[in-house]
Amino acid sequence: MEDARRICMRGMVRILAERHGVDSVLYERRRPFEQKIDDETTRPLRVMYPNLVIRDVGSDAEPLLWGADVLAWTFQRRLIEHENWFDPFAGVTAVYRPTGQRVPGFTVHSG
Repeated sequence: MEDARRICMRGMVRILAERHGVDSVLYERRRPFEQKIDDETTRPLRVMYPNLVIRDVGSDAEPLLWGADVLAWTFQRRLIEHENWFDPFAGVTAVYRPTGQRVPGFTVHSG
């Protein structure tokens, strides 16, 4: 699971920095032993993107961190159960997958 988290974090930071020109990325702080893994993951990203602020924060500092979890849950329900929870987000959400993979019913951007 940690490898998947590392791959996703690296990929999303790259997409956000290179394709969307963001200047700040926040992610949820974890327990100390897990946070050390995230620190190792973000260290080279900070070198690659020196003008990008990458910060771990708690939900007490940024209450909207839960928003990504809700969006991911609605997307999962759409793909697996064909429920319509995600429908309001469909027109304003980009789906990124590794090259060559499809998500039925969505425009997919290669990661």
